[in-house]
Parts: sequence; C-alpha cells; structure tokens
Amino acid sequence: MSAAIDKPGKPDQEIEPIVTNGSMTLLSDGGTALLTLRLGSVSQRNWSRIASALTEAPFPGAQDDRVFIKQFVDAGGVAHEVQWDFEREGAELAGRLFGETITVPRLLHADRDHLLHVYEHVEMLSIDDLLRGDPARLERLFPPLLEALRGVLALLDSATASVATSALTVKNRPYGGASTAVNFKGMDIRNVGLRLPTQKDSVALTMFDFGRPYLAPLEEAGAKLFVSIGMLNWGRPLHRFVRGPDQALLQRASAALGDYLDCDSVLAEIDYQQRIRESDVKAANPITLALKTFGLRTIGRGYLRRLAAWSKENLAQANQ
Repeated sequence: MSAAIDKPGKPDQEIEPIVTNGSMTLLSDGGTALLTLRLGSVSQRNWSRIASALTEAPFPGAQDDRVFIKQFVDAGGVAHEVQWDFEREGAELAGRLFGETITVPRLLHADRDHLLHVYEHVEMLSIDDLLRGDPARLERLFPPLLEALRGVLALLDSATASVATSALTVKNRPYGGASTAVNFKGMDIRNVGLRLPTQKDSVALTMFDFGRPYLAPLEEAGAKLFVSIGMLNWGRPLHRFVRGPDQALLQRASAALGDYLDCDSVLAEIDYQQRIRESDVKAANPITLALKTFGLRTIGRGYLRRLAAWSKENLAQANQ
C-alpha cells in the first residue's frame, strides 16, 4: 500500500513504503537506479519508518554493506517531504559542526522519490535500551554521559564562529539569553547512543535524528536535552510511564547542565511537548488512536505536570 505525501500547495503523490524483509532500488536525483537494498525488520515510529539493511555493494567510503535507513512515513501512513529536507539539512550541518568530537552517522544517500535517508551503520547502545535493559550500567555511565552532553552544548554555543549559519531561520524567544546559538529540533537524549565497545567509566557519543537546524537561544538546546531526560520514563513500559519523571536523574542533569538551563526555557519546552503530542497523535487504526489519545490526556498530562512542578521548584531557585 502506497503512502500519500504531505506537500502543502502541491498535489498528493504516492511513494512505495519499505517493508520487512523486502527490497528497494535506490534512485538518484535524476531517477537513475543506483543499487538495491535488502531490508531487515522495519519498525514504525510516530513520524517515520526505520530499518537496518544490506546493500549489494558498499557505498563509497563505507566500511561494509550494512546501512541504517529511515523513511519519512508516519504511523498514519502519510509521507512528509518537508521533514525529509529538514533532516538532511540537520545531518549535514551536524556532521560539519561536531567533527571528531562525537560520531554523527554519515548520510550516504538521500532518495527523494522514496523519501529515504540511508546512513552508515554505527554500532551503539541507545540510552532507552540501557535504561530498560541494563539500568545499573546506565547509572554508572550517566555522569560521563552528562559531561559529554555539556561538551555538545558548548560546541553549539560556539558554532556560529566555525560553520556557516547565515541561511538558518532565526527564532526569537521571550526566554533565554539575548544571543543565539545553533539549535536542532531533534536535540533529545533518546537520539543519543553510546559507541560500542564502551569503556568502564567513559563514553563515546553517537548522535542522530537531528532534525531541522535553526538559531535560537542556547538555553533552548539545554531545555530540550533536560526535558528529554525527564521524559525517559514516557510511554512504555506502562509502570514507568505511570511512575513519572525520574527525579534522581533530573537532579543529576540539572547539576551537570545548570549553566545551560533556564527555568522559563524548560517550562516552554514542556508546554511544547504537551501540545505536539496531543495535537498530532499518530496511529495505524482508530482503536489504537483512541487508546493513545486517552493515555496522553490522563497519564501523559499528569507526567508533564510533575515534570513542570519539579522544574519550577528546583530550577527557578537555581536561576535566582
């Protein structure tokens, strides 16, 4: 079943969705066939489909034939060409900005006809996987992880002096400092992985899914990271979702990232998370949509209220 493309002002088009154990021929910008992907298991996320795949021959500069692919088709079956453009822009800028400091998986190919991004394969553990599969290990690695994230924020602060940013949209905010820094819409702890193999007491970061880059106060980037740490218990499993934010993690994150945190910026990010999650719920069928909507308006609102209350009590005092 093909997916309709969401292109404001243009007629709907259709694309071929990726499917588990399927295959797909990548196309150049001119429509020429390049090579064929053999897909593994495909996972549907709210805004995209992701999968690992093998190529019939390695891309130039790639270490092997393994790749990671992302198709911009949401859980409701709508394809998003605008997001395909934004994320390509973000991946390319992040690769230039972070250089050797952290690993940014290289964008090997962008296929507009299928709304696919093909990235080099990077062995890593996601923070979500560690939290749910090996929380003791995450506890041990959390301090160096936070220190590495401080380094990321410092790079964003100095980015305008090292990379071209004149084409980026400037977003004026009523919070944060007067100066602007490079921000990414996808600045989120769940878009951070630890390179394998990891050392006992140190981390090597991989970051991905940067999304659209733009200019805004640096405190907005700090707020995005902090709020995403507060939302690590969001969703599944249900007992973590009901439990709400992990206050111990919040305390450690606020201590480590405090120089980049502003209470008003954090509260604005929490408000944004509630609006975006409740206004555009994605689901494959009406029953799932109804259940997700109910969960967001009950458990989800309670979760975000607790996160906002903790932030007001602890960050407001620190900012005085």
